[in-house]
Amino acid sequence: MKSKLLFAAATAAALLTFGCSRNNDDTGVKTFHYDIADYNVSDVEYEEIPFSRKFIHAHSFYVYADSILVVVNSNSADNFIEFHNINTKECITKCLRKGNGPNEIINCHAYLYGDKLVADDFVKGRFVSIDMDRIAKEGENYKLEDLKQYQGNFEAITVYPIDSEKILLMNPFCFESRQLGIDNKEPRFYYNERKFRNGLAQTYNIAQGYMQINHTDSLIVFASSAEPLMELYDFNLDCLKKVTGPTDMKVTYHKKLAFKKHVAYSYMSLATDDENIYALYVGNQKDNAVEKPKPYTHILRYDWDCVLHDVAIVPLRLNDISRTSDQNTFYVSGYDEDGVKVLYKLTCTSWND
Repeated sequence: MKSKLLFAAATAAALLTFGCSRNNDDTGVKTFHYDIADYNVSDVEYEEIPFSRKFIHAHSFYVYADSILVVVNSNSADNFIEFHNINTKECITKCLRKGNGPNEIINCHAYLYGDKLVADDFVKGRFVSIDMDRIAKEGENYKLEDLKQYQGNFEAITVYPIDSEKILLMNPFCFESRQLGIDNKEPRFYYNERKFRNGLAQTYNIAQGYMQINHTDSLIVFASSAEPLMELYDFNLDCLKKVTGPTDMKVTYHKKLAFKKHVAYSYMSLATDDENIYALYVGNQKDNAVEKPKPYTHILRYDWDCVLHDVAIVPLRLNDISRTSDQNTFYVSGYDEDGVKVLYKLTCTSWND
């Protein structure tokens, strides 16, 4: 089933004139603010991939090289990770069983970074990097490498091996809120190990976000899942630029370090290539008493200078994005109107016009 959505252009002015920037007086970091109302909104076509409905334990879907479907399961499945040929629908291999064995895990975060799928057990503080090209070549003969240890329970939101010696960790204590009067004064990222000061506010649940890596230019992009904020870092972990917007969200926190009254839904996923950053962005909040957030998601295209070029809006609740060989087409996973996890193929038909 294919759907086509046409959205009226918000304004006919040129896109690049709307990103206003300023220099932060305290740090010198350049900050950009964007407003979706200033942008033409792309036409969108999308179709469901019916094959994805068979994975009843799926938590996330990714697609690599237009051919390999990665299924990341919840802990109700025997294996956390499955690989399938999206064209033939055949199973390639499965890995990471639930358990306490040497190559078993208790819980799983998994994200696709270019040609690497990095899965980490945030309960035991262990991770493994899976080479997707080897999965494609070796299939069922692929042998999973041993899991590696990182620092420990809840001392990283997620991890990524920059090289054989450096492990990049997202810091769960990087949080500041004037409303709560809290500033942990912690960096967004750190490498390998970090000794944390006593007395830090336990902000793991409200400091989360997503990252992607640009090895060509040695850059890291971070997008917050709780507020309209994106940050760009170099491999020295210095913040170079910040982006606020493209919608206003007044996020409030409870003194127990949870969201107050409303749960925030900001950035939901990132994918990148050497030229662009592709983001799923909701930009709203849901009342705690309401089952589902409002069913729409923005798709945003930034370049690596943090300039926002294109915007599309899809009337679906999406939370994972994978790029394809076409810069205008993506695989996205989300939920249908009955709350079933499904995979969609989506094309922003008027991007780059």
